[in-house]
Amino acid sequence: MVKQMDNIKNNIDGEKLTIVLICTLLTLMVVINPYDKTTLSRFLSILIISLSLIPYLVWRKDRHREKIIPGVIWYGLFYCICFGFTGLIGHQVAQGFLDQSYTQESENIAKLLVATHLFIVFSVLYCLELLFKRKPIAENTSSKDGSKLFYFIIFLCLILAISRYFVGEPYGGLIVTMVSYLSFSYLFYFLFLKDKGNLPLKILACVGWVIASGGYERSCSCIVLMMPFIHLGLLLLLLTLQKKGKIPIIPALIMFFAIVIYQPLKAPIRNLMTETNASASDSISIGLDQVMGQDLLGIVDVTSLRFDHNGTFSSVVEHVSPNEYYKWEAYKTLPYVAIPRFLWPEKPTEFFGNVWGVQEGFLQPTDYLTSFNIPWLIQMYLSYGPTGTIIGSFVVAAILFLIGRLYWFAPRRDWDYAMGITILICIFNIDSDFTNTFGLAIKFMIIDFFVRFFRNVINLEKERTQ
Repeated sequence: MVKQMDNIKNNIDGEKLTIVLICTLLTLMVVINPYDKTTLSRFLSILIISLSLIPYLVWRKDRHREKIIPGVIWYGLFYCICFGFTGLIGHQVAQGFLDQSYTQESENIAKLLVATHLFIVFSVLYCLELLFKRKPIAENTSSKDGSKLFYFIIFLCLILAISRYFVGEPYGGLIVTMVSYLSFSYLFYFLFLKDKGNLPLKILACVGWVIASGGYERSCSCIVLMMPFIHLGLLLLLLTLQKKGKIPIIPALIMFFAIVIYQPLKAPIRNLMTETNASASDSISIGLDQVMGQDLLGIVDVTSLRFDHNGTFSSVVEHVSPNEYYKWEAYKTLPYVAIPRFLWPEKPTEFFGNVWGVQEGFLQPTDYLTSFNIPWLIQMYLSYGPTGTIIGSFVVAAILFLIGRLYWFAPRRDWDYAMGITILICIFNIDSDFTNTFGLAIKFMIIDFFVRFFRNVINLEKERTQ
């Protein structure tokens, strides 16, 4: 234990140069100000970045950090990237007409609300941690060997990936998706936290995850969705952070440059393949030529646009008046989200992201399928304005506290670890509708409740018969 803590301390000490470099880059962006942001706007962006790093700093000081699945760190990292760093960047490209018409005052108000949200969430979360002391860490009852379960999980993940590759959209819909999430969570737990399996198996597991999640389609021989790759990268970064006690710098840089290269290429490649039926190789070649013709600031603009929610939030603050708040409309399906559709075939479907996106001009008027990404915080504002963001912040703090205690702090069994990682993957989608994102996590929690219940019943029965 002492040796492990010394290794973690050395790893943390080794991050100092990286932290200095990041701070230097951030300082240059603030001082040089290539996108002509106002002083107040830059200050608020720095404030958001600072607040978003609180979970990481708290985690570093926790003597049990190697036993904590870093889900709260991810919540802060999301706001650091999507509202903090991107808040220092200005965009010439717009996603919808609202993005082109908000004032500087609305942008400042939106950033102030983000900072307020983070302050409330983390203040309440860590106050709850102080009020409700953690129980002493129980003995880890994970299987010492677990080879049979490990090989079964490999087989199940292989079946899921192959079926998705050849069949396409999986039969069984949500059920198969949930099985896939849990199976690959189990697999990544064995491979990256318990160090079972060699490097080729780990690479194959990553490829299997991408295919099973719809990131690659055999029919068009190209990358279809970027999110499975991003979720994979995030998961590996967070699991490595937990395992080694340090930020995995090289994988993080690889992921960063992959996004920088891919994101500017996405639009021209997609247009060429859909409008001119060009091959994947020709589309990539032409797309590279188009991107190479842009200057550095233009590439940064396009790259960061997909992850920048400041424009959307500023537009909402600018254009949505109090008499246009949606009240509970965005959450009306939440009370029965846990009811399986096979028990209630007529259960209403959540279309808020699509309806709002079409209404506000972020989606085409004839688009009835695409759901525009509305992060949890923006959805709170759409419901009741600033009051909604404040109330919602307390709710989010309570949610993170409960999930942390039940699933992310020192899981005892293989099942508990897999469930904690699965819920972390669900929370990766906090840039989209709350009901869809947290609703999926609720379904897993209900399954976990029944598993724990029957496991306790079986254990009590064994004790009684002995």
